Amino acid sequence: MKTNLLSTVTAILFITLSITNGISQNVKITKSKATVEAKNPEVMKAFEAKYTAVLEGIKNDSSYKKVPLVNRDVEWFNTQNFLLWNKKISKDQFIKEGVSRFPENRESFEYLSDKFLN
Repeated sequence: MKTNLLSTVTAILFITLSITNGISQNVKITKSKATVEAKNPEVMKAFEAKYTAVLEGIKNDSSYKKVPLVNRDVEWFNTQNFLLWNKKISKDQFIKEGVSRFPENRESFEYLSDKFLN
């Protein structure tokens, strides 16, 4: 349980930092709008609940192919998940952004988009 909480807190921190410090150049949203929403405790609590549910689902789904994230990718990845969940980018934009960075993981981004939007 401590590991899940630590992972969630770490993810939220990365999301907040990445949204505050800048968003992918390919994502057409205003920085100030994303920053305000990421700092809203109610929004972040709802996102944290969804993020945790998606992570739990991934752990229990042997068909999911993990996206090979390294440190510099985590911030980007978490921001993309937040923007998709918060409907600031479309499912197609999310998948396109993911595939442009990880071409071999299209199915993973399709899977994640479905999970974050349901």
